[in-house]
Amino acid sequence: PLRYHLTMKILFLYTKLDKNLKQRVAQLIEHNADVSLLSLLEYKLEEAGEITYMEPPSKLEFLEKNSGKLRLLNRIFKRKKLLNQLQDYDIIDLYKCEKSALFIVDEIREKCYDYFVTVGETQEENNLLNKPFYKYLYEKARFLLFDNQTKMLDFPYPNEEKSRFIPPALPLLKEIASISEEEIFKASYAMGFDMEKDIVYVDMSGALSRQLRLIDDLLHLPEARLRECTFIFHLNRHSLDERRELKAYMQEKNFDYLLIEAFITPKQEALLYKIADKSIILSDDPLTHTLALSLYAKHHLFLYHDTKIDRLYHDKRFFLDQFEHFQTPKSEENLIVQELLEENHKHIHAHFSLEENINRYIEVIKEV
Repeated sequence: PLRYHLTMKILFLYTKLDKNLKQRVAQLIEHNADVSLLSLLEYKLEEAGEITYMEPPSKLEFLEKNSGKLRLLNRIFKRKKLLNQLQDYDIIDLYKCEKSALFIVDEIREKCYDYFVTVGETQEENNLLNKPFYKYLYEKARFLLFDNQTKMLDFPYPNEEKSRFIPPALPLLKEIASISEEEIFKASYAMGFDMEKDIVYVDMSGALSRQLRLIDDLLHLPEARLRECTFIFHLNRHSLDERRELKAYMQEKNFDYLLIEAFITPKQEALLYKIADKSIILSDDPLTHTLALSLYAKHHLFLYHDTKIDRLYHDKRFFLDQFEHFQTPKSEENLIVQELLEENHKHIHAHFSLEENINRYIEVIKEV
């Protein structure tokens, strides 16, 4: 792919180094940008592969033993001193760390040509005391970057001119695309799947009560329909107690399923998506992105009752079915559905591929 030559210095301020931030940094470096990372919690600066701990001395250190608000005074003081020690940057991106950057906006502005805010969770803005400070933070930013449309459209400080939508990159798309038919056959045989059946990937996220209710609803399907299905349950974000309850509940029932509790690699997860041809979605969980991955894998996707999904998927280009239609026998599906699933696949790639993610970010940079 054609690489951009981003001859600029970019600094990411963060409190949590998540996968999306790591990917963005790696992609920008591939495009020749000079990228640095600074943790506002650990006072750790990473640039050119080297890490420097820069925690400044503070005359307010004694406040660390006090309540949260008093500790905050010490941390604000340290962060101001820390920013003053830095060199200048073309762009500083406040990556989902608005609360920690709330009282150092002026210091940030002095260190860069422009700053962005990659918007995190915004429940803190409801605090009346902090509201003017959040307003100032967002007003002075050059751009506000959002990773889902619901967050962008429900933002308490709307600014359409500054807002940009950049869906997260999903590396598992490449893993799914790389799976061969031979690998699907071997894995299906090893796991004992009958490929004449519907293999259904069941999203197990959201409230445990909804997960248990879904299992009950599956068992109330017409008997002929239930017999032609094998269900995959992947418990990848469950506590030990939740796993025990779900396992005990399923073992009492008589239906064909595979329960996966162990940690699996991205390759193995991609295989599950390729083996399955349908999925049932309980929750549009941004931590798992099961909905997007199922659409990319060309699953016929069914939304369980009252599933809340990102507004991105309200676009009429996406074909999403309702759980009520899941009881339709496999033999009655038609070619029109297959064409719609192909379109779903293309639209997901256009939103969530690594290439599209960095291209959208670079387009924002080019607007500066």
